[in-house]
Amino acid sequence: MAKETVRFEYDSDKLMAIRSFIPHAGITIEGSLEAMLDALFERYVSSEVREFIANNCCRNQTRKEG
Repeated sequence: MAKETVRFEYDSDKLMAIRSFIPHAGITIEGSLEAMLDALFERYVSSEVREFIANNCCRNQTRKEG
């Protein structure tokens, strides 16, 4: 599946604090944000669309391997 970069602005003091504390939890900012976006996808995108995307992804993967 193709990846796309997501960019947005966030309060620098809060981001600095997150960067200071998050490694102690054994996770990364990127991993946490990706998990949150996945949760938004599951919550707001209909099951039909999620299934279509999953099937399309599998077909594209099969073509690349074959």
